Amino acid sequence: MNEPDTTLKETIKSNARRLFASEGYDQTPVERILDELSLPRHLFFTLFASMDELLEELWSE
Repeated sequence: MNEPDTTLKETIKSNARRLFASEGYDQTPVERILDELSLPRHLFFTLFASMDELLEELWSE
């Protein structure tokens, strides 16, 4: 993964972490995470295989 992808992934993770804390994991769909960042849905699945993978990465930090 190149540097822009890494930065984008960290941006998505940061937004997801904030939303999970305020709204809960089950109440935070991919679209909600990406809409605030004005990013297309397909981009999420380029960087993460699933929401579970995103959660696992956040949990391991």
